[in-house]
Amino acid sequence: MKNWRFPFTDYDFYAYLAIGLVILVFLGYAITGCTTDIIDDWSYRQIAFAVVIAYMVEQINAGTATVVVDTILFRNSAGIVA
Repeated sequence: MKNWRFPFTDYDFYAYLAIGLVILVFLGYAITGCTTDIIDDWSYRQIAFAVVIAYMVEQINAGTATVVVDTILFRNSAGIVA
């Protein structure tokens, strides 16, 4: 899957999808009061939309984690000034 138009490997792509779906499931579970009734009658469009949103959520999560871990934790603990 990696080529000049899509910079991620298959493993990156599916890892983003998997973790993004886990985050969405936990958020949906927490928001609805611990019920799973919300996804009983989803159409194919809603499922495709959820997959796209899951990928986007994990991209945001990965970007935030990069900033927190690399910039704040490691550079500050190593004494490197940005």
